Amino acid sequence: MSKWEEKMLRDLCSDISYGYTESATYTEVGPKFLRITDITSDYINWETVPFCKISEQDFEKYKLQYNDIVIARTGATSGYNQQFRENIDAVYASYLIRFRIDESKANPRFVYYYLQSSAYKGFINNYISGAAQPGINATVLSKLKIPLPDEKTQKHIAIVLSVYDDLIEANNRRIELLEQAAQDLYKEWFVRFRFPGYENTKFESGLPEGWDFCRLGKIMSFGAGKTRPESGETYPVYGGNGILDYCNYYNNENAIIIGRVGAYCGTVYYEPDKCWISDNALFAESKNDASFYNYYLLKNMNLNARQVGTGQPLITQGLLNKIKILLPPEPVVKKFNEISSELLKQQHALRKQNTNLATQRDMLLPRLMSGKLEVN
Repeated sequence: MSKWEEKMLRDLCSDISYGYTESATYTEVGPKFLRITDITSDYINWETVPFCKISEQDFEKYKLQYNDIVIARTGATSGYNQQFRENIDAVYASYLIRFRIDESKANPRFVYYYLQSSAYKGFINNYISGAAQPGINATVLSKLKIPLPDEKTQKHIAIVLSVYDDLIEANNRRIELLEQAAQDLYKEWFVRFRFPGYENTKFESGLPEGWDFCRLGKIMSFGAGKTRPESGETYPVYGGNGILDYCNYYNNENAIIIGRVGAYCGTVYYEPDKCWISDNALFAESKNDASFYNYYLLKNMNLNARQVGTGQPLITQGLLNKIKILLPPEPVVKKFNEISSELLKQQHALRKQNTNLATQRDMLLPRLMSGKLEVN
């Protein structure tokens, strides 16, 4: 194996820039506005990335180009990064730093994978450890030393690792399509009242025949999560904003989870396997043997808009129990529950496949990036 030459990140870049300062909005007023919260997962879900207003001049300055790398520079997420590989208009927010790799000096995909390595994570941890407020800046990041093999080897390593990520991305798109199918079916049947066998439903006083008003507490009961245990590897730990850690204990399974506190309170998740629900979340147990229907019912209630509390936003069990709902006929609920359960099972199978793919990729990555495993 030929000797790998170390280069500082700054020497591989044609541009290093801080992001754009503006308020995010979910109204389509301009390009997508990529923030720290959008890059902390395994992949960027562009469906949930907001928009922002921006002048034409600033758009040209902050526009993301294919293969640009953005790195978070503040808080506990310091060092998190993603690579832009989309054909859409997008700019990046001020708490991100953009590194544009000069392709004549390094393979951008190879550099990105080095930023997923334990060596990079060690570099970040050494810098932010002990700081009262974790953070990192462009000057420090620019000094990161990256071992570079020859151009051909860089390309081959990038291709091998990209195969795994491309499969994961394809699965994620299938998951999104399955979820959209379930959401569309819910809206078709229970918002527009168009469901099999009820095409000629009669309406009296605005209420479909066979439907009834009731409180949410009639079909579900709610409970609070518990203080999270120490970190482990086996079961996901759910907080107000989804999975926040893993542990070796569980306190629920086949669970509908609702964010209880904070900006994401009212967000609804479904976990088919064993999990730990923390005290930042609530769980819903079904009384009507229709947990999948109940999951989509809660997802479509915009619970975040019902939050209480003068300081920290909050969703309470009492609040949930009292919410009035329009309850469909039992046969319709049962049929939707059957269909949606199959769609959710397919999503779960794809997520497990992604976990296996990510595990294989992460086992290969350190061996490839260190040169211990050669690629022909």
